[in-house]
Amino acid sequence: MRRQSWQSEWGDQLNLSVPLHEPPHDLEDRILAAVHKTRPRGWSITRTWALVAAAALLLLAAGNVVQFASRSTTMKPGLLVVMLSGTSGAPKAFGTIVLDPDDNHGILAVRDLPLPGAGHYQLWLKKGSEIRSAGAFGVNPDGYGSLLLTIPAGFSGFHEFCVSRESEAQTVVPTRPWVMLGNL
Repeated sequence: MRRQSWQSEWGDQLNLSVPLHEPPHDLEDRILAAVHKTRPRGWSITRTWALVAAAALLLLAAGNVVQFASRSTTMKPGLLVVMLSGTSGAPKAFGTIVLDPDDNHGILAVRDLPLPGAGHYQLWLKKGSEIRSAGAFGVNPDGYGSLLLTIPAGFSGFHEFCVSRESEAQTVVPTRPWVMLGNL
């Protein structure tokens, strides 16, 4: 109790020892005018910061993919890197596959895929008219997803990667249109 009283008295004395000055009457207007001059018309500060953050995130992600691909290729020659892009079913979507053809394993990372609803996404390998599943995956609410993939035994010579949105448990053949495509 005594300590609080001392702090209160000290704070009051400090407050009284500093002379009070009124800010210029137009200070707020000048600050707001300066902010509005530096900002594009129709853009809020929140929107500007969100755009800056998104650009920084995109640059970091791209740098990581390039760095990972270059390190992997340096560490073990022969790794394949395939870029996937969205179709009309998911036009903003894109992804990367890094595949080791020697042991038939790889990884798929995707971004900007919409939530699949009650189903999931499935990665397909295509060779002519022959199609095989390489696994199923989901995405988080931000549209990010990944899959550790395995090439089916004895399936070689494929040239295309396709992603479909499926409603049933992992299927043997695709039942819906492609939402992403990529070629070797």
